Amino acid sequence: MEDLTAVMRQFMIQMNETAAASANQTAATLTGVVHELSTKVSDLGAQIARAIRDNSEKSSREASVVVEKTETWSAKSGPQLTEEHHKHLATVGDVDAALEIALGLFNDSLERYAALNYDLRKIGAEINATSWERQVRRDPSQI
Repeated sequence: MEDLTAVMRQFMIQMNETAAASANQTAATLTGVVHELSTKVSDLGAQIARAIRDNSEKSSREASVVVEKTETWSAKSGPQLTEEHHKHLATVGDVDAALEIALGLFNDSLERYAALNYDLRKIGAEINATSWERQVRRDPSQI
């Protein structure tokens, strides 16, 4: 029985050594995998940071170009728009002056028409009166 106990003891020692070696090997493998994964995550983070920085710089450059073009257009267009506005104001002023003159002439024409109409009625009345007088002189019975 002592021999069997010794064999069992030896078997248990070997099993313990094998399990320890296997655990050490598994731990080493897991450490390597975690290290590799950590390195890949770090590299991916750096790539994302570079992409964000590059896109940010590109967006900033594009925005600067748009702002410069807008400023250039605004600088060119502002004076042109102001000049056009002044031209339109001058035209409106000219049209206003022409309308004022036309209105004055129209009002003057109305006054002349009224005076002429009055004179024509007066002449018409005088002609009627003269005609009536002549007719009465010729034939007094028409009174």
